[in-house]
Amino acid sequence: MSGAPTDTGARAGGRAGSTDAVPRDGGASLVVEDLVVEFRTSRGLARAVDHVSFEVAPGERVAIVGESGCGKSTTALALLGLLPTPPAVVRSGAARLDGLDLLSMSGRERRRVLGNDVGMVFQDALSSFSPVAPVGRQVTDGVRAHEGISRRQARDLAVELLAEVGIPDPARRAQQYPHELSGGMRQRAMIAMALAGRPRLLIADEPTTALDVTVQAQVLELVKGLKDLSILWITHDLGVVASLADRVVVMYAGTVVEQGPVRSIFRQPTHPYTRGLLRSVPNLADDRHAPLSSMPGLPPDLVDLPPGCPFVGRCPDAIDLCSRVRPGLVAVSPEQSAACHVTTGSAS
Repeated sequence: MSGAPTDTGARAGGRAGSTDAVPRDGGASLVVEDLVVEFRTSRGLARAVDHVSFEVAPGERVAIVGESGCGKSTTALALLGLLPTPPAVVRSGAARLDGLDLLSMSGRERRRVLGNDVGMVFQDALSSFSPVAPVGRQVTDGVRAHEGISRRQARDLAVELLAEVGIPDPARRAQQYPHELSGGMRQRAMIAMALAGRPRLLIADEPTTALDVTVQAQVLELVKGLKDLSILWITHDLGVVASLADRVVVMYAGTVVEQGPVRSIFRQPTHPYTRGLLRSVPNLADDRHAPLSSMPGLPPDLVDLPPGCPFVGRCPDAIDLCSRVRPGLVAVSPEQSAACHVTTGSAS
């Protein structure tokens, strides 16, 4: 990325308020088990996350993909305790960060852990920043709260971080307000804020969705340069997944329908929904005048989910069993699993 330094990963492991990089251990381990999240609505309970389980190994980059409303962002916000309660209710599950269950912690304990070990990059940087405080101050507010550094140290750290994420003239930009920065600069500033506390896990919720393709590519190059850091990347863009992630978790109607290494799933997708997502990606080698592929139908009503597979109403391969019995994840290879009666052979 033009203007971006090559040692961003080293700074992410450095001690806040110091110009010397003090390495931390490798990325954190995240294990999510049987997570269930519901929302109270006027029509009843909507199950937005339905028994979701996945892992992020230390230093691994995992992407959660799926259509809007599939539960990707709700899963991430539930892990961090950021869902409004009510109407949201975390019914069950565990989210172990290096063995510590985030979901069973008190609010004070969670803030202490998350401020140091987990960084969050939100989708809309403009609405995530306060409009009445300079960007530099907001970038280091968390570090000041957790590590007690002085205002001068915080100012120096903010300039350093903004420079490392590729923002030109960082000293001036640190004194400006969010609305004075371009969309790409705001997103980079949000990444700088997420990295300020030297996290070991970075959660990014569709951080490139609102950016043009050139700035998106620059932000992705910035994230790729982060070393010794675990990443949970939430997106609907399979092109981003292919260039960034090691493994992918495919969600539909609040459930995990397939997961495995990116290369395996892109080359040999097992679930019909995954195949539909991949077919919907435009291919420049195809006939430019040919209509784009799309999946018929709509996702199911989360208040009134079908008893069987949630994809049954849109699936071209569905059989009678699919409408009656919900399939569980079945291994289709040592590293890849899918939830489909037909393609995994579990119907036989």
